[in-house]
Amino acid sequence: MAYHSIWNDFESEEIARVPILPIRTSFKGPSPRWEGDEGTMDIVEEALYYYRANVFFRSYDVEGGGDRIIIYLTLYITECLKQMSRITNKDGSLTSMHQLAIKPFSLPGDRGFPLNSFYGTCQNKNEKERLKQYLTQLREEVGKRLTERVYRSGRADKWWIVFTKRKFLNMSLGKN
Repeated sequence: MAYHSIWNDFESEEIARVPILPIRTSFKGPSPRWEGDEGTMDIVEEALYYYRANVFFRSYDVEGGGDRIIIYLTLYITECLKQMSRITNKDGSLTSMHQLAIKPFSLPGDRGFPLNSFYGTCQNKNEKERLKQYLTQLREEVGKRLTERVYRSGRADKWWIVFTKRKFLNMSLGKN
């Protein structure tokens, strides 16, 4: 059984069935200011914490908006790890993760977005831009935190890099 998000019942604005959840971040974006205590996991921490368990699943029953973000971030973490497998140091990884985060990517409702069955579509250009900003903010924060975990000892941790070959839900955000 896959791990589900503690954020599924959190009341927040939604765009294309993606909740705009608060996250601990220094990156600019539409995420509400984090007001939780230090012991509470935000959605980014939760995705990183459950990644190595959830990545083995070929199916995932969505129980709420938090799960939709977990699905997206799990696939994004895999893309990050693929990049990190070719990088030898933390500084190089931070640069690469920033570039990956801001690189053009498809959004829910776009042709070619692999997870359209889990999401809705944006109602207008403003919603689409706001969703893009939020996902970019999440991607930047994931890249930063993942780099801290993977390069904790100064070089890439093989117990993270080994997951580059796994395909969560048998899908990928990147071009294969």
